[in-house]
Amino acid sequence: MELLSLKRTKRQKIILTSILYTILLYLSTFRIGFLNSIGANLMIGVSCILLGVVIWWILDLERSYQLLIAVAIPSCLYFVTIHNLLALIGNETLGWLVIILAGIGSYFLLLTLNVLSIGRIKNIPLKKAGTSALFFIGLILFFIWGYGYYQAGWKINSALFALWMGLVAYVSAYFTLITKVPFRAELLVFSILSAELLLISSFWPANGIIAILVYIGLQFILLAIIQHHLLRDLSQRLIREYSLIALILFIALLTFNA
Repeated sequence: MELLSLKRTKRQKIILTSILYTILLYLSTFRIGFLNSIGANLMIGVSCILLGVVIWWILDLERSYQLLIAVAIPSCLYFVTIHNLLALIGNETLGWLVIILAGIGSYFLLLTLNVLSIGRIKNIPLKKAGTSALFFIGLILFFIWGYGYYQAGWKINSALFALWMGLVAYVSAYFTLITKVPFRAELLVFSILSAELLLISSFWPANGIIAILVYIGLQFILLAIIQHHLLRDLSQRLIREYSLIALILFIALLTFNA
């Protein structure tokens, strides 16, 4: 009982939660996931609810339900993405390595969420690093998610629509964590522009995996521009750099035809 004491430091709580992540990933993939899809989906749902409650506890969010949702979305997205990656691998030996690395990754994700949740209350030096970390964590997760859809044989339209819904939820959580400035208009702009890019990527006769990766890349370029706008540090130099990267992605979309 001493191990679960509320007097434990926040870092110790985060370590315990990372261990919980590892155990739930193992159970949902190699003990329940292979039995039937219903059991796997039920386990994922229960795991996400449990993780949400535990994260609320370790980050001391009290009654900030908006912040609770904001930290729960990246956490559950991380869990579901790694679960899908493990199911895609299908090899228990290699899966163990992925599970251990995912457990370590969950520790750094929770540290990042802790830094950003504290950064909403007071200015701390690590907030900028936490913002960058959450950005790249999301980028990597969505690349894995998109690749998983492609390998699972999803149609390009269905895969991109699922990615779009996940991205809108993730961006809403991301904006909540990095700024206290109202961002409803910016979130609406992101949703509309990303939906337009979805239509272009869906019906353009490009290679399926290239279309998915280009779509995700363009979304995070758009996210970066809006992020700098919200943080009041958007400059012409940044716009030129992001425009150049977007141009390269469009060229890739045009070059690699289906």
